[in-house]
Amino acid sequence: MTREAWLRPPDDEATLPRLLGEAVARHGPRPLLTCGARTLTFADADSDSRALAKALVARGVGKGTRVGLLMPNTTEWLTCYLAVTRVGAIAVLLSTLYQRKDLAWVLRHADVHTLLLAHRFLNHDYVARLEEIAPDLAGQDAAAGPLLTPALPYLRQVIVWGEGPLPAWALTPQACLDAATQDPRLDDAMLRQIEATIAPADLAVLMYTSGSTADPKGILHTHGAIVRRMQILSHIRQSSAEDRSLVVGPFCWAAGFITLNMSLLMGGSMLCPVSPKIDDIVTAMAEGQPTDLSAQPGMIKQLREHPRIAAGEAGAEVLALLDSRLTGARSDQASRGLGMTETFGQHSAEPRKDEVPAAKIEAFGRGVPDIERRIRNPATGAWLGVDEEGVLWVRGPNITPALYKKERHEVFDADGFYDTGDLCRIDAEGWLFFSGRNSEMIKVSGANVAPREVELAIEAYPEVQEASVFELIRDGHAPIVAAVVVPKPEASIDIEALRAGLRGEIASFKIPKLIVAMSHEDAPRTGSGKLHKPRLREMLAAG
Repeated sequence: MTREAWLRPPDDEATLPRLLGEAVARHGPRPLLTCGARTLTFADADSDSRALAKALVARGVGKGTRVGLLMPNTTEWLTCYLAVTRVGAIAVLLSTLYQRKDLAWVLRHADVHTLLLAHRFLNHDYVARLEEIAPDLAGQDAAAGPLLTPALPYLRQVIVWGEGPLPAWALTPQACLDAATQDPRLDDAMLRQIEATIAPADLAVLMYTSGSTADPKGILHTHGAIVRRMQILSHIRQSSAEDRSLVVGPFCWAAGFITLNMSLLMGGSMLCPVSPKIDDIVTAMAEGQPTDLSAQPGMIKQLREHPRIAAGEAGAEVLALLDSRLTGARSDQASRGLGMTETFGQHSAEPRKDEVPAAKIEAFGRGVPDIERRIRNPATGAWLGVDEEGVLWVRGPNITPALYKKERHEVFDADGFYDTGDLCRIDAEGWLFFSGRNSEMIKVSGANVAPREVELAIEAYPEVQEASVFELIRDGHAPIVAAVVVPKPEASIDIEALRAGLRGEIASFKIPKLIVAMSHEDAPRTGSGKLHKPRLREMLAAG
């Protein structure tokens, strides 16, 4: 298929309820999601979400209602997402990594009206955390009417999945389902009428960025944009109904969420480990034999080096899959792409199985047909030409229509272009080369240092799991390059050996003057699990 054929004509009925209906008609008895011992078929997903959708309608949820989803990757998460979008509500995707402060900020910023919540996950007790955020919930009774709390002024109800006793302010899913079945007006015909009112232009999801350098951004996407982007990305991924995708990151992150919607479009199946623990992921790989993988590079590297994988427990095909996803292994000329939450996937990419020319090994592909890319001088705002480095701006019919609570002029320029914040250049053939984040560039002795370049060099060190590089100013002195490194489990890092190794990899002025090792547990993180650079900078600045 040619690049020009990637962009299909807009579908006047491109909505998520229709996408689900077509998937069920084609793939009903096939597995859609397997998590541990539980498997949800396409038909199960339809019936379970239909019942919950009617229960949500009975609780006053409808077009435009902001419904928060805070639970790990489970069949319940999928059911909730489908139910919310079937009634025209906006699914607000919440990270299970949020601590009290982060969760409070996002719930309030998103104006969440209904919260669908897991009681507990790992060491998180979300019911207790919600009472910490809004202490006056403890004196309220959901049976007496809607919740009212100044801490979360739009919150009206919380539905909790999981074992154990619940406070009076929380509802159980079964109670909501039972109540809905008692109203004869809430039948399948009524739900079909509700679904028929949903238009491609209607808002479907509100996703939050990690906020590693500032407060998170609330990124909106419509029904039509999600479906059309899946149609385009299916050609890049060369997806099919035979795909078995292992989803390691949570569904609330763009990579996992795109995989979920891609499975609905193509009829593929998803595999989720019962927890993000490395042994549980390896078990899911060995049992499910995935043909595709959605995970961050650091996790892929950790999986590839796991003793059970190395010993062949998951088989040769899984081993080959991991090797093909390692971002550092460029000699195989496998394609790669670059995207962001605002573009709902890649804006620059090549079909996954296409061979990349040797001269383009470091590139991130050519433009995806529904997104226009231009490079702008960050200082003057002037558009730049071929092979000139500046900030990448994008526009297109399927990128975010708005950021929540931001006016249009705060988000787009007068011509509708969006600032990605990425320093890039585009060559004469349209291949994009990425240098780093414009907001994170470090100036040292008049030269620019791209933090991501240094992070990748550090992460190639065998004992390092992940690294964060940033500018540090202490005691009024000139800025320096600083780094925090997190060792792999049961590993230790020799800082001087690491620094010596970097001398042969990157220019001397790019080598961090200060390198600090920090355990995974002690390192502050964003809601998407990334190392939190502002907090790390504060910690190092304070000594």
